[in-house]
Amino acid sequence: MSFILSRTKDHVVVSSEKSSIVFDRKTGSLSTKQETEQKGQVVFGVLGTINLVYGKYLIVIKQREKIGNLAGNDIYRICDVEITPILLVNESSQYNDS
Repeated sequence: MSFILSRTKDHVVVSSEKSSIVFDRKTGSLSTKQETEQKGQVVFGVLGTINLVYGKYLIVIKQREKIGNLAGNDIYRICDVEITPILLVNESSQYNDS
């Protein structure tokens, strides 16, 4: 199964054939919608999100390799990932207490 990853100024969207997960880049919030995006980068899964000093990032699987089969289910090895910024923290306010 594959997904479509699309990025705009305001959103990062991961779409399947039936629905989408939408990350709001302004607030960092997460929502779902029934509509799907048709244009974008093909990815093979979402590993998760990570919060770092300068913001929140989405980790997706860019490449995979089939290495076997277990009880009728394909087993894949992750070959490449991509880390995409979702929400960036303003550097000037990062260390400001005011």
